[in-house]
Amino acid sequence: MNKQELVKSVYDKLDGLPLKQAENAVNAVLGSIKDELAKGGEVNLVGFG
Repeated sequence: MNKQELVKSVYDKLDGLPLKQAENAVNAVLGSIKDELAKGGEVNLVGFG
């Protein structure tokens, strides 16, 4: 799954959410993960995968 497919999946699951807002939500989550890793931090997604 690439980023655009993830955005579409979020959009499909959240009925009524505009596509742009789904994209913003995905970007916010990925940005938070990226920022934490850039600081040398750790990201744990329990139950993911």
